[in-house]
Amino acid sequence: MRHTVHKHERHTELLSRGVFTHDGKILLAYNKKKKHMFLPGGHIEFGESAKEALIREIEEETGITVQVSSFIAAVEHQWQGKTHQHCEINLIFFMTSTNLSSQKTPESREPNIEFLWHPLHDLTSINLQPSLLKAKLLQWVGADIQSNWGSTFR
Repeated sequence: MRHTVHKHERHTELLSRGVFTHDGKILLAYNKKKKHMFLPGGHIEFGESAKEALIREIEEETGITVQVSSFIAAVEHQWQGKTHQHCEINLIFFMTSTNLSSQKTPESREPNIEFLWHPLHDLTSINLQPSLLKAKLLQWVGADIQSNWGSTFR
């Protein structure tokens, strides 16, 4: 039986996110309703691995099959919403696909999300969430280190 999360229930969401770069650009998702960008991916379902969740989420959102390669980072994130505090942990991986390139923007299958390619070197000019990704992503993408940790928790 699937657990239903009530609107104000206190819990930490677990998400799997992917980094796909091509020609100096990074693929981002834009939330039209909340007006911010984030790495493609989504919630990890009970009993599902983070890699499986990322593959499933990208397929559901774009119809594109991806391969998930190495783990990049875990990012804790918290923020105050209109009615309550939100907490999440993002597990971030590199992704590859023969069907993705910066020459063609994937079509979104979800009405509130659109995808776009953004210059990797210019993340500070956009509303990217979690916000610490603005400073860390470029560093992490170019690093030889295979795991990193970031947090917006105080």
